[in-house]
Amino acid sequence: MNFQMNENLVIIELKISVGRFRMARKKKWIQKAIKRPGVLRAIAKRAGALNPDGTIKISWLRQKAKQGNSRIAREARLALTLRKLRKKRKKKK
Repeated sequence: MNFQMNENLVIIELKISVGRFRMARKKKWIQKAIKRPGVLRAIAKRAGALNPDGTIKISWLRQKAKQGNSRIAREARLALTLRKLRKKRKKKK
């Protein structure tokens, strides 16, 4: 009985430590995902896809996001995802 109780305690502690490791690993995923800051904006500027306030047009981002697995497509999808996160944060405040 005592052995089984210790075994359960070890399993619980192990689950807690794995959970902490996962939380620490997920903390800075945005910083790691942005490999080339400013490149998407430069490409959008060359294409004339910037709004007067300096933001990238959403229609242009969606169009580029559909272009398969190219680097620009991946960056456009990330930009759309980060836009959603920003909207959620604004709603909370």
